[in-house]
Amino acid sequence: MTPETASEVIFFLGAGASVGAGVPDTFGLVDVFKTKIASQTENLRAVDKILEILKEWKRRQGDKEQKVDIELLLETIERLENRNQDILLKFYSPTEFVLEGYANKKPLKDELRDFIKEVGIVGSKNIRYMKPVLGFIAEHRPIDIFSVNYDICIEQFCNTYKKECIDGFDIKWNPKLFERTDADVRLYKLHGSVMWYRTDRGDYVKLPIMSHSAETELITGEKAETLILYPMRKWEYAEPLLELLVELKKKLEKAKFLFVVGYSFRDEHIRRIFWDAARKNKDLVVFLISPNAHRIYHERLKDYETPGLPHGFSSDFSYEDFDAYAPSELSGRVVCLPYKFENVLPLLKNRYLRRLNEGLVRENDLRDRENKGESVAWWLCLQPFVECEHMEKVNEIVLHVDWNEYRNNNWQNSVEVSFGSFLNSLSSPTGFESDKWLKNLNDSLSVFSTDNLRFGVMVSPEEIRLAFGLTEISEISAKQAIETIERLFEACKLKTSLLDKDKIKKINLVKNKIEHLHNYLLPWKTRHIIVRDYIQLRKTKYPELVEEFTKGYVECQMKFSADQHIRITAIVKEIESNEFGEICGGPRFQINL
Repeated sequence: MTPETASEVIFFLGAGASVGAGVPDTFGLVDVFKTKIASQTENLRAVDKILEILKEWKRRQGDKEQKVDIELLLETIERLENRNQDILLKFYSPTEFVLEGYANKKPLKDELRDFIKEVGIVGSKNIRYMKPVLGFIAEHRPIDIFSVNYDICIEQFCNTYKKECIDGFDIKWNPKLFERTDADVRLYKLHGSVMWYRTDRGDYVKLPIMSHSAETELITGEKAETLILYPMRKWEYAEPLLELLVELKKKLEKAKFLFVVGYSFRDEHIRRIFWDAARKNKDLVVFLISPNAHRIYHERLKDYETPGLPHGFSSDFSYEDFDAYAPSELSGRVVCLPYKFENVLPLLKNRYLRRLNEGLVRENDLRDRENKGESVAWWLCLQPFVECEHMEKVNEIVLHVDWNEYRNNNWQNSVEVSFGSFLNSLSSPTGFESDKWLKNLNDSLSVFSTDNLRFGVMVSPEEIRLAFGLTEISEISAKQAIETIERLFEACKLKTSLLDKDKIKKINLVKNKIEHLHNYLLPWKTRHIIVRDYIQLRKTKYPELVEEFTKGYVECQMKFSADQHIRITAIVKEIESNEFGEICGGPRFQINL
């Protein structure tokens, strides 16, 4: 591969990348298939029995979820069908076959394969969510997309938006096509496609036809079978698979940024390709996009082995449990984005990729300056890494930062870094290091306290206006403090828009707390509130104090005096101290979960 054909940014797509197009993930396909065969009593009974046995087998393997995907189901059905050829069975003396009457279940296998092809044929209207990929094509053309999916989402995307896509086929398999640099997308389908076929003469062809059957006949009389490389057969069609795997390794060794979408890394040979490429390519950084991104990274990518650990995290799990295992070459180089692809895709290029690149550039510059003996302010690269959610890099850099000095000299930045890190930690399965970031955040937010409230009462013949604000603390202005709270509120809104509803309970608690403070500060931003509006706002909650304030206000209107002015101001401060203290949960603002 020449340097001209190398891509700085590449994509690797698993089943989760196609969910937005209406294609269920590999687990969801099992349920959809069962619905499809609901009227076939014998077949449905057989599938249920197979799933029951597989779930028990997974339970004994330590898999807490015990979920069966479509590939394992299909592999099991084929092995059952060919059980008489399995040499291992010759070493056992089974007394009975638990699936009685299953001897003639070949139609079930065929039906499942036809079903997989049917769901892989995606309509053009279903891929609109992928439109942001056009931005990557415009800037990094041609982009390399590797996929283990059988569906035609990428092909339909390119067709809809008039982009040229190369997938190694003209009519027959021709991998030299990948050397072209004038295309928009180079698509490498590692496990085949519903449009790829293997003929009974050993040729590989692409047939873009609307057929829901896994088998077809060519006009030459040749029989052709869909080239789908599910687990049991992944090495059967060696020519396309091996060549595509070689291309994957080459591209990974040259790429700078890799987006892995909805892939769980259960294929060990692919996982090892990633590790080997990362060993040679020290610049490679991986964005891992999946609702289970943290779990996938810590269980299958970060360490070379994690023996004896159960599948999934328990409530008392700690990432420190992994310390005994050798870190892989990808350790510390994976950004976990625990979101659905369709939710986060619009932000990948202009937020996550841009901010990661900014952080890396700043970090390299600071390291060069440190090597020259210069004084280095490491906090300068914290915010971009927080905003792209590269939290392992954040935790590495923060060790070089004097947090008290950082907070005193860069209050707004320290608040946003602490808050962003806190939200990111809440997105992980265990809230890793959330207590540390919450403490840093609360220390910085202590400027919002009842002691720092400032009130002014301006009296004129027509009206009285109350001016609200914060005292100047160090170099922090009230305006700066209010703007910071607004940014925190926007960060909460962004996070909740990305996460599934079942994962945002704690973040919503934080969002509500910030929103209360934000709403309370709004009158301060306008710098005044008319007294009659103020009386209506507070009279229900503080009737006695408001009555006293109203009396003083009337007296002050009739005849102004300095003492009366001081009295009015004191009442307002007492009311607002109570109100502010209730929002804060104490004398100073603090977030507690």
